[in-house]
Amino acid sequence: MKRGFRVYNCYMNEKKFSANFDVEQTPDSSLNRVYVGKDGATSFVRWSGLLINCSTMEIQADYTKYLSNHLSSTLTVCWQGKPGNRLKEKLRLFLRPKCHPLFFDSNINSAEVVRLNIYQMFLISAMKFHCYIRDLSFVCKVDQRYCSSIIQKSLRYMHMLIKRRMHSLRLSSSIRPILKLKKGEVEWLGLHAFIQVLKRKQSRHKKLLAVLKSKLLSHRISGSVSPELKFAVDAENSSLLWKIKY
Repeated sequence: MKRGFRVYNCYMNEKKFSANFDVEQTPDSSLNRVYVGKDGATSFVRWSGLLINCSTMEIQADYTKYLSNHLSSTLTVCWQGKPGNRLKEKLRLFLRPKCHPLFFDSNINSAEVVRLNIYQMFLISAMKFHCYIRDLSFVCKVDQRYCSSIIQKSLRYMHMLIKRRMHSLRLSSSIRPILKLKKGEVEWLGLHAFIQVLKRKQSRHKKLLAVLKSKLLSHRISGSVSPELKFAVDAENSSLLWKIKY
């Protein structure tokens, strides 16, 4: 397959092909795009923005592209007009790229991985939020209470977006994805993610962190966190993301 079929002038696109074994007998092969988890035992095939678990075939998002540069280099900060309103729009935009039914479908992923996928999306969103606020601070200061408000709205937006994307897939194809997820779980995962990201930069977000921690503590799920949610927020399961510079 790699060699192609010269008679028919047919060759595969190496950028869209990978294997979970060494095809060319060389470790630096362009086809050898296997990512090994921190535990050293879990391996994933990196393909077209996805991480496919070689053992379970569960699907996660591939964030390795963010490792080479500072996360702020992926953002465009708007300083004109009403920066606060733009920030609200940006928070929603940060969530959309990886919000695909593949990540939430219980036909494909376990309950633990579905929630891990959501948590990691919130981690990236929170990191981008920090970068945006930091760059915006050169020209204006955004009220911390306003930041808390738009963050909480973005959590509710995420749940709505997931439901909408899953529903659209059902209407547009013969595929019947299964969504087993509660709104409260999405909110709880989002609050936890923003707190974990912002507390590493707490000198800038002290008041905001206090509000978010209070919201998390008073959330009904905090009194009885399920094993699936504990798995999702375990730092070991998102070790790659914590290597991203923000």
